[in-house]
Amino acid sequence: MFSYQKYLHFCPSVCSAWDKGYRYGFNGKEIDKGSEGMGGGGSTYDYGFRIYNPSLGKFLSVDPLFKGFPWNSSYCYAENIPIAFIDIDGLERYFAADGSYLGQQGTSNEIRVVDAKEIYENNMSNSSALYKASKKLSETSDKINSNVYTTIYKREIRGTDKKIDVQHTTSDQGGQTNPDNGDILINKDVENGLINNYWDLVSLLYHEEGHRKKGLVDGDKDFGNDFWEHEKITYSVMKNKELWSKLSGNCKKFHLDVYRKNYLKAAQTTLATIARKYTETGGTIDQLKNDPKYKEALKVYNTIKSKYEAAGGETPAEMKWSAEKFFEDAKKTEPVKY
Repeated sequence: MFSYQKYLHFCPSVCSAWDKGYRYGFNGKEIDKGSEGMGGGGSTYDYGFRIYNPSLGKFLSVDPLFKGFPWNSSYCYAENIPIAFIDIDGLERYFAADGSYLGQQGTSNEIRVVDAKEIYENNMSNSSALYKASKKLSETSDKINSNVYTTIYKREIRGTDKKIDVQHTTSDQGGQTNPDNGDILINKDVENGLINNYWDLVSLLYHEEGHRKKGLVDGDKDFGNDFWEHEKITYSVMKNKELWSKLSGNCKKFHLDVYRKNYLKAAQTTLATIARKYTETGGTIDQLKNDPKYKEALKVYNTIKSKYEAAGGETPAEMKWSAEKFFEDAKKTEPVKY
């Protein structure tokens, strides 16, 4: 768990706990704890296009879409009904049902779909009507999702018309590359609605493109699904600074969670397996530290941990490796699981 918070109305926290280094909170937006006093006190949240002060329940600048909402204050949050509504970044990217990219209204990256290009063109000057005439990508059919995935793949990944298909699987999986032919599938059911954000969806496609290249370009029959090859592909999203900087807080958390659970945990487990041979046979810490296999495993662990933390992850206390602590834990009546 990265954090928990309880909210009153417009989000002032009445009880919270934060893991050091985790920067995201309300609505998955980045919190600026150093902005005490901005706009009247308290921390603020970066909504991309505007800054939100939860202590006031207001944004600190005018809504860029205010002309489409004349009945609202141009500073209010969620039409002053936070129980029923949320405020997104404020502006969206539009696609037609056939996958055609129509344009971006402002700087937000929410993906919205209209039935036809004419709807977009007829409502460009009325952002409220355009928004109501559109749907989130996740609310549309699999066929429309496939059309939009294919367009974004062409725009941001390869520049070709290769069709991207839809799959439905567990929410912790972003997609899959078919090892038989290199076809890419994106999971429509991925957690936190990541497919509804343009750059979040690009990150899923970028990951799967890594598998496609590994198989079809490099000739890897496993398409990069070997454990450590997959680690490299997973990390490729995190080390792409330009792409990483554009992802939502929820998407960064998704990639960091996958990396921590699959690779940092595995590296720690390898260390524990080697160390257990010494604790169970009366060996010493010095003997363990001089074991070549342990030295290599420790090097791998430190590399994985450094990559994870460089991308903004905070290593949980239970995943911080210490040979001394492992030996101490081995003496306990109730063994500690690693």
